[in-house]
Amino acid sequence: MFADPLNKGRVMATIGFGAGVRRGLRLVGAALVLVPMGSPAVAAKFAWVDSTRVWLAGVSGVAGNITPGSEVMMPRSIGLHRLDGWEHNDKPVRFASYGAPLDPASAVSRRIATTTIFAVDSVAAGSLKSVDVGSDRVATAVQVCVNNNRIKGVRLWARRVRSDGSLDPAETSDEYKRTNCASNGWKARLSCGSGKAIQGLRFHSFDGHSYSGIGIACASIR
Repeated sequence: MFADPLNKGRVMATIGFGAGVRRGLRLVGAALVLVPMGSPAVAAKFAWVDSTRVWLAGVSGVAGNITPGSEVMMPRSIGLHRLDGWEHNDKPVRFASYGAPLDPASAVSRRIATTTIFAVDSVAAGSLKSVDVGSDRVATAVQVCVNNNRIKGVRLWARRVRSDGSLDPAETSDEYKRTNCASNGWKARLSCGSGKAIQGLRFHSFDGHSYSGIGIACASIR
């Protein structure tokens, strides 16, 4: 795991590709850690997601293989709100997903690495880009910008969890994009249905050593 100066104790899982996958990867084990965090302004009522999580058909971006360590599942009491992406030699090789408790009374945010991590020898300095819809919201849709079969931008849409545990109909969004994300590079938006939020992420790889697309699983908030 690497140091993240932006991390406020809510990193969910980190995944990545080695710069030379075909020459071998260094596999880093995953662990469950409890990390203190600030008080999230989420809902007055305890909310969680239904145990039934459904993967949507299709992918935003370019479909490819789902390699070991490239699938993230959120705990039922955690809502996704932020994705960080890093590059190595112009290739998107690492993503970290962040979440905050849906229950504001929770004193800790669980840091979960349910996926393995493929470590790279180096990640380009200054390559970190982040999309963050706010820890008081849960992500409900994603859209990816692609150039040369590589992820060059990510958009997240989100809704606030209301006091009764339902999702506010008003939608907000945030995005990051790199300089080589063209306006016509944005691919199909994947959206969860009414009352549902993103609870799973699959990072696709078209070429086997960089990320090309994102798939999502959705579940109901209640």
